[in-house]
This record gives sequence, structure tokens and C-alpha cells, in this order.
Amino acid sequence: MVDRVVETVRTQTVVQHHRTTVPVAVHPASAREWARLLEELAAKLDSGRVYDRDMPVLIPAANALIDALQRRIQQR
Repeated sequence: MVDRVVETVRTQTVVQHHRTTVPVAVHPASAREWARLLEELAAKLDSGRVYDRDMPVLIPAANALIDALQRRIQQR
């Protein structure tokens, strides 16, 4: 004969380990690597994958790069 049903709560802790790969900024070691990165940036700009909010940071940097290239070319 059953007088009453008794429910119990059992807490079980499960630990899951996740491994995440995080890209690390690496400075290009050669002119070829710099060119590849600049081409990648140009492609992202053309495809709209760069936010408008990032333009105020990119424009002065791009202008500084162009100015430096022009100075270098004129020194020859």
C-alpha cells in the first residue's frame, strides 16, 4: 500500500570544455604581406564589409600611407 509519492530534486553539475581559436594580430614581415593586407582591405571596402563608423579612422591612415609613398617615389 502506497501512502504518498515523494519527489526528490537531484542537482547534477556538468562541465563542458570549449576550445576557441582567436585570431592574433601579426605584423606583416614583407612588402608582399603588406600588399596582401592592403588588397584585402580594398576588397572589403569595395564589398561594403567595412562599417561607415570606421571610415574616420581609416581615411587619415590611408592618406598618411599615400603621402609616404609619394615622398618615397619623389626621393628616387
